[in-house]
Amino acid sequence: MRSGFTLTEFIIALLILVLLGFLSAPAFDSLIAKSKEGNAKGGLATLRGAIEIYKTDNGRYPEDDLSCLKKKYLMKIPKNELPGTPHEARRHVVIPSESPKLNDVGGWYYDNRPDSGSWGQVRINCIHENSLGEKWSGL
Repeated sequence: MRSGFTLTEFIIALLILVLLGFLSAPAFDSLIAKSKEGNAKGGLATLRGAIEIYKTDNGRYPEDDLSCLKKKYLMKIPKNELPGTPHEARRHVVIPSESPKLNDVGGWYYDNRPDSGSWGQVRINCIHENSLGEKWSGL
């Protein structure tokens, strides 16, 4: 008598593995999206922290497109990848001289106007919602 699997047993085992793969794929996609959301929120916190340290060192908020942070406070502007939106991952910082308000292109929106009530605030430049139903721009 031979030991081993018959062709039928092998095919059934293979079908079970394929079925398990199809059933777990949506859950895996959801985990990837949540990871990207966490990364975007972490990037926002990193930028806000660097802006506050800059203000502590210089007595005022940056008045440029945050390029001044790259020399001493950040190695580079964090990439902002927003799952579930049409935006590509971007490091670009939009300032009011480029667009007076959020223009929903992804990346970051920073208010660099000293005469503005929101001077020094950085937000995610997106009006879409994350997986919790929150607008990205409201974080």
